[in-house]
Amino acid sequence: MRQRSTVREFLQQARDVEVAPPPSVLDSPLKSLQQSLHALEQRRSVITQKVQEVSETLTRVKQIHSSVKAEYNSAMAHTSSVYPEVRPTSLAIISETVLNYYNTMQLSEIIALEERYKDRYQQLWEFGMDALTILLDSVTPFWRNYGKVIGVDAQDFLIIPWYRNEFTGEPERYPIRALPRRSFRHWVALVLFFFTSLAVIVLQARAAHSFSSLYRFPFNLSPSLWWISVPFFVTTGVILWTAVAVEMCILWAQLAVISWWIGWYAGAFD
Repeated sequence: MRQRSTVREFLQQARDVEVAPPPSVLDSPLKSLQQSLHALEQRRSVITQKVQEVSETLTRVKQIHSSVKAEYNSAMAHTSSVYPEVRPTSLAIISETVLNYYNTMQLSEIIALEERYKDRYQQLWEFGMDALTILLDSVTPFWRNYGKVIGVDAQDFLIIPWYRNEFTGEPERYPIRALPRRSFRHWVALVLFFFTSLAVIVLQARAAHSFSSLYRFPFNLSPSLWWISVPFFVTTGVILWTAVAVEMCILWAQLAVISWWIGWYAGAFD
């Protein structure tokens, strides 16, 4: 009963007292947001005014441009680029049109020739890449199996006798006390390689000579066919004689190596 009476007295006193609500955490953000909105509204009004001014200016510029363009066309219609005082006739206009069309056709032909040249160059590049790929695919397995053997033979039989001083990097000459040792099968392979090189170069030289002797037969009967076949024959002849020259260098190197080692074995060379 006492608690109830106390609560009633408190409620009666609280009715006459105005209680202020507690401060909210959103008051400060709302205030800053209102300020930002007010600033944006001012900027928007300024931008709207500028847009209206620019629109009016563009309208005036369009009017001026239209009048100037009309005056320019009128002036161009009464003058000519060659004779400013003479008005161009219909014949001059037709000639200029034909000249422009001719220039356009020439430009189209030049573009077509350029594209055709690019296509041919691309075909030649692809052919070269395919040929190089085939060559590498053919040479790589052979060199992987026999490259080390060939390198060792070239070092022992050719490089060391040729560069006696430079091989060691010292003033003393590299000593050669005996013939490089190889197995019987290896010596047989070297002999077969020498005679095979000799036979190949003989056949290659005869083929190149026979091919070169046919440069006037039977194409002298048709001059047009002769001029068409000239690039093919010249290219083939150059390839054949280049192969002969390379094979001759290889054969002369083999003969020089054999001669030096025979002279060394006989005591003529040290």
